[in-house]
Amino acid sequence: MLLQVFGVVVHARPNHFDAIMSSMVENDANLNPGFDINAFRLDQLNLHNYYRFLHGVPAMTRDADLEAEAQKYAEILAANDAGLNHCILPCDRKGAGENLARAWGSTSAEINATKAWYEEVWDYNYCHGETNFKRPGHESKPIGHFTQVIWRTSTKLGIGYARTADRTGVYVVGRYYDHGNVGGQYGNNVPKASYLFNTFQDNCNGNNGGFSAWSQPGECSRGCGGGIRFQSRKCTNPKPSLNGADCDGATKQLASQEWCNIESCSGDKSHREQQCEARGHPAQSATFNSFANQECILYCYSGSGNVYRHAGIADDGTHCNSGNGACVEGACQEMLQYVAPTTPPPTNAAGSITGSYTGTPSTNIWDNIIFTVPNGATNVVITNNNYNAISIKVGYTYSGGKGYQFGEASWMNSWVEYYGSYETTVTIVGVTFVYKRTPSSSTITITGPVNPTTGYNLVLFAEGSSPADISWTYNS
Repeated sequence: MLLQVFGVVVHARPNHFDAIMSSMVENDANLNPGFDINAFRLDQLNLHNYYRFLHGVPAMTRDADLEAEAQKYAEILAANDAGLNHCILPCDRKGAGENLARAWGSTSAEINATKAWYEEVWDYNYCHGETNFKRPGHESKPIGHFTQVIWRTSTKLGIGYARTADRTGVYVVGRYYDHGNVGGQYGNNVPKASYLFNTFQDNCNGNNGGFSAWSQPGECSRGCGGGIRFQSRKCTNPKPSLNGADCDGATKQLASQEWCNIESCSGDKSHREQQCEARGHPAQSATFNSFANQECILYCYSGSGNVYRHAGIADDGTHCNSGNGACVEGACQEMLQYVAPTTPPPTNAAGSITGSYTGTPSTNIWDNIIFTVPNGATNVVITNNNYNAISIKVGYTYSGGKGYQFGEASWMNSWVEYYGSYETTVTIVGVTFVYKRTPSSSTITITGPVNPTTGYNLVLFAEGSSPADISWTYNS
């Protein structure tokens, strides 16, 4: 089974970078169904004007000519799909400024270009003297998007948007008039915003930032299932000057390596599945622990096939390293082994332990272990009341992975129709069971005691796309 993973990557490039298009071809916008390009343009204009308000410069207006030119160039970039190449000769911007942005990776890839451009405000050196425009420690960062967004005399805006032919890439073009980023004019055209002084001293003394003391431990990150507590500190002792260096070090740390609120959570969605759902994806997740530094990346089901998409870093406190760690700002930090409190399993009138699975399986069968048969169990009976919609696969787990060797299949129905039932005896990892299928249900019976091959566990997987109706009983 091939599991594909796609990440959405966002990249922006300021308009003073030089690049030459290898070719220029005609294209169209290739918009996704239902995408409102006019609403997108208005959103980008409004966000420009929000940022410009913060800096005390005049609002922009939407310009039809700039918009047409920006749209034409966005379509050219999307047709070539060769990266962010600015419009230079033989391309003619007709004196306008230009910002570019790009996202790629899937048909749902999008980018808030204006927000990405403006984020460079934290890299900009207001004490530049018209020569040194980047703060200490930010020398490799671009700042030209930000300065163009708020350039005082740039009062007309046109936004272009286009997708690649396969719609997995997005190109956004901003065109501005008057154009910004004019040498010798930054001081007059890029004023400060007052909110910056929550972070910086309002001076050019070159003072570097210093950390405050660590705070007291905060609230538990989760109400159940094992959360963590943080301590935090701020770069306020002192704040850096406008031309000073940021504090060097973490602003958040684990308050301890012990879990808080360790009681098991109710419901059938895991913490990662809840995060996927909260981020607008199906409530299905996958982990890729075999890849380096992936345990704290959230991968969510794309909605089709076996494709899981990169959905950003997992929330702080997400379990990693098989419960021996917690994710903090995208990295797995060591914790004591998480062990949920145990409660006596439910039993039926005969005193047998009972359980059930009524959820809808993930499309990735390897995520669908619904029951690990306890070693030593006897009189195990597993019943599937909906085998036409959900099939049981009987398999195993071990330190090197997992697999299955027996699975319910639709061809068994023909046998049931002809003979009234289908029955077979199977042995997997040293455990023998009898499978029987009748017109109303199927059962897996293990006399026991269950004693699998050393190092293995006998498990049940579920496969299908409908709610299951599977139950089991056994004696311990």
